[in-house]
Amino acid sequence: MNPETITTGQIFSSLTGKHWTALLTVIFTVIGSTFSGGFWAGKIFTEHQSAILQAELKGALSIAQAKLEGSQGKNEQLSVTLLQWQSAHRKMQTDFSQQQQTIASLTKQLGQSNNCTFIHQQIIATQKLIEHPTGVMVAISKEDKENENERIALLQRRLENYTQQLSSCNK
Repeated sequence: MNPETITTGQIFSSLTGKHWTALLTVIFTVIGSTFSGGFWAGKIFTEHQSAILQAELKGALSIAQAKLEGSQGKNEQLSVTLLQWQSAHRKMQTDFSQQQQTIASLTKQLGQSNNCTFIHQQIIATQKLIEHPTGVMVAISKEDKENENERIALLQRRLENYTQQLSSCNK
């Protein structure tokens, strides 16, 4: 037989039952092996993809945990800072209250001090009026002497009042 003149129909007609069984077994084995290899390759590929995804998720989880720990650290730090600010605020309120009391006390003392200074100046002015009467008296009549004595008595009463006020002005 000439190989160039052989047809597919001649080849199939020359095959026996055993040949067909062997040929079909080989074909099904090749197809089964191909499917099996494909399934195995697909399974390996899927496992590999799953491992990559799992690694990415672990990385994302690690980043999220680091951020969470950082946030918790900042939260704790802010809590401590808040307590410090609250303590400082209470201290400032106490200091402010004390300063207001000091200002009120100093204002009261200033008022008393100014009053005492004023009373002291009035005493000095009254003493000058008693010691040095205004105007020059050339001729002193009895009536002028009485008026002068009344004026001096009035100034001395005023001086006594001022002295009493001066003794109690700083109390």
